[in-house]
Amino acid sequence: MGSRIKGYGKRLGATAALLALAGWMAALPGPAQTTELGKVRGVVKTREGKPVGGFWLMIVNPELGMNYRKDVNPIGQFAFTDIFPGTYVFKISPNSYTVVSPAQLPIKGGDDLEVQVIVAPAPRSAY
Repeated sequence: MGSRIKGYGKRLGATAALLALAGWMAALPGPAQTTELGKVRGVVKTREGKPVGGFWLMIVNPELGMNYRKDVNPIGQFAFTDIFPGTYVFKISPNSYTVVSPAQLPIKGGDDLEVQVIVAPAPRSAY
């Protein structure tokens, strides 16, 4: 019976250490606690000014490892919400178009941006 009590004490000590670590980590400020998020909305158009849609528009931030994807409606409109601050680039899927501008999209906390994304037909593969 003495060995069971001894083992119980080791487990209790390990549990107390984990709880102390969890409490310390909870006290640290995290992104959701200190970061105000941004919004981006707009329209996708060709160089000629014609709205295009029916695909996914993504904003990607490789530094943060963040990406957001939204459907673009048939008249080219899109909206992103709850975006962490940083510098993003636009990507389109499927790859029927390439983004001409903007080259980058800087987003600050609290931003409510309206942008126009200009696209061109993607080059066709030689295959």
